[in-house]
Amino acid sequence: MESFVGATISLISKSDIRYIGTLHSINQAESTVALENVRSQGTEGRKGNPTDEIHASPQVFEFIVFRGSDIKDLQVRVSGLAESK
Repeated sequence: MESFVGATISLISKSDIRYIGTLHSINQAESTVALENVRSQGTEGRKGNPTDEIHASPQVFEFIVFRGSDIKDLQVRVSGLAESK
């Protein structure tokens, strides 16, 4: 997975929020994934109840570290295509 450093990552957290950012690092010892220049896309309808949905944010987060236990899905985007991991 280290070969994907610098690649665009689409990550869905356990709270069903999608984050898109650039892979900065993976720490296997701490089971973390760090993304930079991250945008939150919100829940995108995954909650099933409109009142529970979280909207996308226009804010760009400089750096976010995700614990492996908080990641529901992670995809590496290669040339516009997504590759599930």
